[in-house]
Amino acid sequence: ADFSHSELRIEAQADADAAQLLQLLRNSPLQRQHADTFANLGAQGPARTSFRMFLPLHEHAAKGRTLGGSVALDGVRLTDKRWDLAFERVTGKVEFNEAGFSAEKLAVVHRGQPAVLSLRAGGGTRDPAQAFEAELTASLQASELLARAPEMAWLKPYVQGRSTWTLGVALPVNGKLPGQLNLRSNLIGTTL
Repeated sequence: ADFSHSELRIEAQADADAAQLLQLLRNSPLQRQHADTFANLGAQGPARTSFRMFLPLHEHAAKGRTLGGSVALDGVRLTDKRWDLAFERVTGKVEFNEAGFSAEKLAVVHRGQPAVLSLRAGGGTRDPAQAFEAELTASLQASELLARAPEMAWLKPYVQGRSTWTLGVALPVNGKLPGQLNLRSNLIGTTL
């Protein structure tokens, strides 16, 4: 038999705990580029995954290779040690491929309040100069935000209340450049 032009194609689906799927990603080629991100993430709870791989087994194999899939989260707990964050009842879809991942508009509960979370890494980022991007839209107490920014502690006596905030974090591919933090709010519910 001549296998010089053979192709390997794998398609799989499974239900698993999100912790097992995160471990799978840590053992995948994505680990090389996103080791710090994976080291800080935690996940627990029900998830359904689909996985696709196409690998030509001939001379020009690298050109036609594809790897990817998705993970549907259904009430998962996500944590990030780096930022001391925890999200409960996370619901939505994560798309991944050999270049990175994106999870747009996940429904979450943060500190008892409903919120929306988006996460992107590697080839899944909107800006290719960024290695990681995150965005959280949540109802937050002004005191919660100020507690995370010691350089703004002087504002604590002057700012009270709860408003909807959108927090954006971007960490550049070039680790020598500073990360970016963007905060946006209409400040409805907050007094200055």
